[in-house]
Amino acid sequence: MSVALHPKDIKKGIHKNRAAEPFWCSRYRFSPYQNCEHGCIYCDGRAERYYSPGAFENDITVRRNLPEIMAEELSGLRERGIISGGSGVSDIYQPAEAELKLTRQCAEVILQADMPAAVATKSSLALRDLDLWGKVAGNRGFIFMMSLVTDHDDIRSIWEPGASPVDERIDTLKAFKEAGAATGVLAMPLLPGICDSDEDIKRLFSRLRDIGVEFIIPGGLTLRPGRQKDRYINELEIHRPDLRPLYRDLYAESRPSGSPIASYGRDLQQRCSSILDALEIPVLIPHRVFAPMMGPADQLHILFWHMRDLYAARGKDTRRLVTAAKRYAIWLDEQRKTFNRRRSLEPGHVDLQLRFLAESGDLGRALGNDKLAAFACRVILEQEIFDYQSLQLLPGKDTTIEKPS
Repeated sequence: MSVALHPKDIKKGIHKNRAAEPFWCSRYRFSPYQNCEHGCIYCDGRAERYYSPGAFENDITVRRNLPEIMAEELSGLRERGIISGGSGVSDIYQPAEAELKLTRQCAEVILQADMPAAVATKSSLALRDLDLWGKVAGNRGFIFMMSLVTDHDDIRSIWEPGASPVDERIDTLKAFKEAGAATGVLAMPLLPGICDSDEDIKRLFSRLRDIGVEFIIPGGLTLRPGRQKDRYINELEIHRPDLRPLYRDLYAESRPSGSPIASYGRDLQQRCSSILDALEIPVLIPHRVFAPMMGPADQLHILFWHMRDLYAARGKDTRRLVTAAKRYAIWLDEQRKTFNRRRSLEPGHVDLQLRFLAESGDLGRALGNDKLAAFACRVILEQEIFDYQSLQLLPGKDTTIEKPS
């Protein structure tokens, strides 16, 4: 079945958040395409919860005026933050991009707007735009993420038929690292019985450690009931019928989220965390990577939620931390609402409000947690960096907030 491109003019190009979200560490997000030619058999984007017109890997919506809309929207932003390209249901470097060059045009817009950025892909086509992304990395910072779940290309060819070969993706990571970008890998989804054994995971993660990636974010396979699960199980019947009993047991609950039974999810998380700890690789985008790309207000928002996961993985009680993180999220949301309403306020206003709170000694009251407030003050006032292996604050580079001009 041939690929059909469906051009579409859009009125809004950037999805905006009032706070940086913890996974991508981004405030803003863009995606030039809908649906994906890579045709990964496991892709969550096939699920009914997403409106995917036509055949998922054959009918590609092209947001052809995205670069122009982005240029207008970025010029009107009052706060700088990471803008991320990519999503869980499409790839900004899928094959259509080779000719259309929409992502490249968006990279030019981001460079011109002097914004930090992050992108995720399964394609070595990203190398074409290394000249632009390298400049973004040198200006405000750039995070390059490659999706990679196995180092066996025979497995890749079955489950990710349209994506780049494994060795090409490894070479692409190397090139971006050499160009000054922070690099990381989205090792998700690790497929049960196919690439989720300790041996498989150690081999892949060790290879990535050897090329110097800054982080690896692992994750398990979700199979949402409906067309996503049906497609995957049909392929499993063809290629690995021996695994039918395993999948019948793991996904017997048919959860709307597609998650497997809880015991498998916990086991996979623990095994991945143990391997990454031994390799001294963070399981999340580390603070030292995103800190120079944003002010302390967004840093703390991300840090608190990252700390929840990091401490929980080590068996720590995180209830007080979660309560404080929620209180901080409410405070930050209200500050951003005020900032958005009052156009007279200068860029950096929210970060300065946070600094005043720290200097006045009132941050503990705001968080309801004096110990966490003392930690936060060191991040805000001393620009210290939280190390995700030792779980300690370390002296950091200057990450001075953007002050009003």
